[in-house]
Order: sequence, then C-alpha cells, then structure tokens
Amino acid sequence: MDYKYKEATIAELELRWDKNIADNKGDERWIAWKSQSIVENKSRKCKTFVILHGDEPIGEGTLIFSSPYVEVNALRIDKQHEGKGHISKLVKIMEDYAKKCWIYKS
Repeated sequence: MDYKYKEATIAELELRWDKNIADNKGDERWIAWKSQSIVENKSRKCKTFVILHGDEPIGEGTLIFSSPYVEVNALRIDKQHEGKGHISKLVKIMEDYAKKCWIYKS
C-alpha cells in the first residue's frame, strides 16, 4: 500500500484528531486542540498536512501563519510508521507550500 503526503481535508483532520484523542485518553486538552485545529484550518490561520497510508491518516504536520513568519508545528506519526522517512517527506511538502503561498524569506 502506498503512502501519500497532502493537504488535509476536514474529514482527514477529524479522523486524525479522533485517533490522537483515543491515544491520549483522559487528557481533555486533546479534545480542545481538535476543535481549535479545525476552526483554525477552516479560517486559514493554519494549514495541516497529512500522511495517508491508503485512506488512513497516520501522521500530520501543521503550518501556522503568523506574519511575517510561518511556523512548523505538531509533527506527529503513528509509532509503527516511525523511522521510514515519512516526516521528512511531509516537511518538504510543507516547506514547498510555504514558499509558494506565503512570503518566504531565507
């Protein structure tokens, strides 16, 4: 099964956050973070990207837009997919997006 690296849809965000919440049972912050992430992605204050294994989101990273900067935030991947270069590939896609869609200063 192939992996895909892309901008997240709201449905993919929901799936990914539900997994994060399940993995962190009892920590109510994850529920609040899910709501905040979805609102901020919809309002374009940030852009989340996902790693898909088939149709399942197994990792994510978020760009937070804070003029004049873009911040990389919340890089996470499921344990069984660690160490395979997925986060590096995702960061490259995020960097390309930031360069193309935001004022980029080197």
